[in-house]
Amino acid sequence: LIIWWIVLPLILILGIKARWPDWLVWKHLVTYNYTVLEIIPPPEVLKTPKAMEDVLTGLSGGWKEENFRDKWWRGAHQDSFSLELVAHNGTMRFFIRCRDVHKTWVLSKFYSEYPNAEVHEVEDYTQSLPEYAPNANWDIWGSAYGLVKKDNWTVPIRTYLDWDDHEEERRTSPLSQFGEMASQLGPYEYVLFQIIISPRLLEVIGEFEKSINEIAGRTEEKKPSRFAFIGDIVFGLYEFVINTVRVFLGEETVWRTSEEEKKEEDLYNNPFFRLTDGERDKMKAIEMKASKVNFEVAIHGMYLFRRDHKHSERISDMNGYVRQFSNNNLNGLRPASGTYSSSNVSYWWFRKDRLNLQRMRRLYFAYKSRWAGYVGGPYIPYVLNAEEIATLFHLPGTIVQSPSLQRMESKTAQPPRALFS
Repeated sequence: LIIWWIVLPLILILGIKARWPDWLVWKHLVTYNYTVLEIIPPPEVLKTPKAMEDVLTGLSGGWKEENFRDKWWRGAHQDSFSLELVAHNGTMRFFIRCRDVHKTWVLSKFYSEYPNAEVHEVEDYTQSLPEYAPNANWDIWGSAYGLVKKDNWTVPIRTYLDWDDHEEERRTSPLSQFGEMASQLGPYEYVLFQIIISPRLLEVIGEFEKSINEIAGRTEEKKPSRFAFIGDIVFGLYEFVINTVRVFLGEETVWRTSEEEKKEEDLYNNPFFRLTDGERDKMKAIEMKASKVNFEVAIHGMYLFRRDHKHSERISDMNGYVRQFSNNNLNGLRPASGTYSSSNVSYWWFRKDRLNLQRMRRLYFAYKSRWAGYVGGPYIPYVLNAEEIATLFHLPGTIVQSPSLQRMESKTAQPPRALFS
C-alpha cells in the first residue's frame, strides 16, 4: 500500500510498451488505400513454381531498414502483401492484395515472369461475403496455420522441388488437391486460403547460423582467462619431467604444446562426425532456407458455408492439402492450437458459443482485414522463404487439369503498354 504509486505506473508502462508499436503501425495502416488484383493463368503455363519464387524475390525489394526511432516514434513498418486462393462454386481463383501505390510495381513483377497471364484490378471479393460469421445463416470452420516445429522456424517445410521431375509425364503439383477440392464446392460454399507476407532481411540474420551450430554441437569460443598462462607453465613442467625420464630410459622424446593437445582432443570429440544422415540433411535444408529471401508469414484458412449446405469432408480436404507440405525430418504446417473451434479448452460453460465468438469470428475478421498476427499465439507469424511461399501459391502448369481452374481463352502478345506509362 505504501509503494502503490511506484508499482502501478510501472505496470502501466510495461503494458503500454508492449502495445505502443502496434498502435503506431495500425494508425498508419487505416489511412492506406488497397487494391485487389486477380491473376488469371494463361492457357499454358510451362514454367515451374520457380517463376513465382522470382516474383516474390522481386517483391522483397520493398524492404526498408528500420531504426529505434522508426519503430517507437514514427510507426514505420514493412509493407505486406496478401496472396489468396479462393475456391467457390466449382472454381479456383488467384488474388493478391497490395497498396494502391504498389499496383504498377506488383503488375510489373508478375508480367516479367508470366507475360501471357492476365492480371487486372477487381472489386474486393470479401465485400460480397457475410459481414460477420458465424451468424444465423452462415457458419465457418478454420484456423491460423502454424509450423509443426513451432519453436524453430529455421527448419523449412517441403517445397515444390520435392514434386519436380525432369520427365513431364511424372510431374505433379501441390495445387492439384486444392483444385480437385474446388471442383466439388457448391454455390453456398467457400474455401479461402490466405498467405500474408512481409519481407524480412536483416531481422533474421544470425538465427540460421545459431540453429546450424546447435545441430552440429558447436559452441562459441570463449576468450582465454587472464590466468591461462599458469596452466601452460604447469603443463610445460610436467612435459619436461616426462621427457627427462624418457631420455634416461632411451626412449624418443615428444614435445607438444597444450594448445596442440587441445585441438587434437577437440577434433576427436567433434560431434559433427557423429551426425546422422537426417541431421546432415536438416543442416543442408536450413542453409538452403537461409540462402534465399525470407518473409514473415501468417496463414489463414477457412471453410465458409451456409448452415444447410455443410459438407464436413471439406475440413478433411483442407487439412490434407496443408499436410502435404510436411516433411517428418524437417518441418510442416498444421492448424495452430487455440485457433480452431475443435481445439481442447479448459472451460465447459457455453463452450460452443464461446468458441464461435472468440475464435471463429476473430479468424473471420482477421481474414477480411488481412491482419497478420491478429489470430494465433507467440509463434504466429513466423518466417518462410520465397521458395516455400511459392510452393503454397503459384500459377499451376498444364499438369493441373482440374475443371475448377479458370484459364484465359487465348494468349496475350505482351503486357499492356499502359503499365509502363
